[in-house]
Amino acid sequence: MSKKFVLYTFITSFLLVAFTPLIFPVTITDVKQLNHVLIGAPFPFIQQDVSSIVLWDLIDYKVYIKNPFEYPTTILFGNLILSLSIVFFALFGVLKSVVSLSRIKRPHRK
Repeated sequence: MSKKFVLYTFITSFLLVAFTPLIFPVTITDVKQLNHVLIGAPFPFIQQDVSSIVLWDLIDYKVYIKNPFEYPTTILFGNLILSLSIVFFALFGVLKSVVSLSRIKRPHRK
């Protein structure tokens, strides 16, 4: 595999992991959960304190990532590296198998 292929796979996996807090919400069912909301996938790597949100009806409230300037935000680097490595190796394996299958020469039929 070339360095360019590995670089493109890493960039794609980084973008996939980076956009998960914007795509996948976290469901909150209790007021105590607002103190530390864990956001991200496959492992939550962003922790936010959104306890300043006033909720009158707290039944399955969905939270996406909020503005880090308004809500205290912490990045959990261990989970971020773990998420990046899992997505990278999964994507690398799938793309490598697709590329190797596409390079197989099939015999011509007569």
